[in-house]
Amino acid sequence: MKYSISDEWVAGFFEGEGCVTLNKVPTTPPGPQVNIAQKNPTILHMIQEKYGGKLSLDSNGVWALKWFNKDVLMILVPLLPHLLIKKPRAEVAIEMAHNVSAGRGHHLTEEQRNARWLLAERMKQI
Repeated sequence: MKYSISDEWVAGFFEGEGCVTLNKVPTTPPGPQVNIAQKNPTILHMIQEKYGGKLSLDSNGVWALKWFNKDVLMILVPLLPHLLIKKPRAEVAIEMAHNVSAGRGHHLTEEQRNARWLLAERMKQI
């Protein structure tokens, strides 16, 4: 049986099981990151099918579905209207992805680097 999942349902699931954070690479300012982790990957496969992301298994047997930098837009934009608790962090991550995330092979301008640091500080306050 094939199930379909709605943005509303995934937003509720994400509120309990997901997080919006910053990826920390020592040589660059932090970028937005979204994670959802589970022992059983079934629902993560369903979410990945609809919203993309990279699925991996860690050494403890926990599956994690992750989005980085501009890819966070694939999941956060459709979920944003339905988020409650994680909405403020999601809004900062979306702003970060729209305005200051460089693509692979591109370098951030000084203005983008400064904006990314400011947004990272804002996220830390939430």
